Amino acid sequence: MYNILEVYSTILKKGLRKYKYKNSKGCPPNFKEAPGKKGVTFAFRNKESMTQARGFIITSEEAIYENKEKLSHWTPNVYSWGGYIDPNRKHVMGFFERNLQQINTFVIDFDCSKENVSSDDILIAGIELNTVPTLILETPNGYQAYFVLDQPSYISKANDFKSLRTNKAIARSLKVAFSKEIEGADFGCNPFGVFRFPREDNIVYYDPTNLFNFKKLMAWSVKISDDQKQERQLLQKDNFKNADFKQTKTSWFRSLLNVKTIKGGKGLLGRNSVIFTASLACYSSKMEKEDCIDLMDEFNTFLASPLSDREVKKIVRSAYSGRYSGASAQYIQVLEEHLGITQNRSESLNKGAWYKFAKPRGEREKTYYLEYRLDLIQAIEQTTHYSNEEKRIDEGDKNP
Repeated sequence: MYNILEVYSTILKKGLRKYKYKNSKGCPPNFKEAPGKKGVTFAFRNKESMTQARGFIITSEEAIYENKEKLSHWTPNVYSWGGYIDPNRKHVMGFFERNLQQINTFVIDFDCSKENVSSDDILIAGIELNTVPTLILETPNGYQAYFVLDQPSYISKANDFKSLRTNKAIARSLKVAFSKEIEGADFGCNPFGVFRFPREDNIVYYDPTNLFNFKKLMAWSVKISDDQKQERQLLQKDNFKNADFKQTKTSWFRSLLNVKTIKGGKGLLGRNSVIFTASLACYSSKMEKEDCIDLMDEFNTFLASPLSDREVKKIVRSAYSGRYSGASAQYIQVLEEHLGITQNRSESLNKGAWYKFAKPRGEREKTYYLEYRLDLIQAIEQTTHYSNEEKRIDEGDKNP
């Protein structure tokens, strides 16, 4: 039989204080807190409160344990700070990705029928994938599987939050791998957001010795991603033979998504333009915008110097704005030369593959490159930056 306090400690990885800063009922005399920065977790009493951000901030394992019977949801990964947006301190703020302090666990939400899927099925899938969960919780609509790290993965601003992007890639690989074995893996669920709170009445499996080494998990993730890419390429080849012509089935599109190192050139011939052009191809091929965002996000993640997630989404939205029919033949040829891509010329001669920009824009002769450049720069450079300065709220100021 497991100790429920041990479950919380295993997940939180010393990201919170051991005892409350004020009004502690269990702190031993002369107790010294473990070294390292301490953050916060967000907790909610029920799902309705969670959807309204009506919760409270917890800064210690002691407070977690004291409220274990009252909680339904929490953030198992630790954030740097938390605050309240109203004078009555009822609605919380701060649980956004770039405020993450450390990743302790990856979580997959399985939204499935319990008649078709059991916790044993998840364990069997984990054995097949050599990735058995540390913890499985039963939820009203299925299960949530926790994959807990042996050491936390700390998030920093270095290289435009590269550590966060790496963790997101691992989270996606876990979902991709398990989705092939088990129905219901929720790809829309934020991998570092709010999940069910572990309690004695919803834990159906727990193995505290089954923790994951981050570097090994990262290597496993890369393999899963490579396998998925090969499957996608085979599918694209098959579709090209058996379906109507689409830009996403051309050799230049596939070559574009295999580029890893892209050197920018005067604001145009770089990462932004590649993602914009590939997104236009997806748009003209009738791909759903959310699917295009997922594809561009995966492509961006494995670039040597990726863009921010926000910028990728902004570029895709611009491509899907309806202002363009698809990727322009003239611009593609320039882009190919810049990236050293050799295209299947029979594809380039297919009139169904290419589009020109719609009139009117005055004189059209030899203006495509300039217009494309100005549109792209306008789409990606109008970014609003937000900054919030919030005071750190000590738990002793408000006991849940």
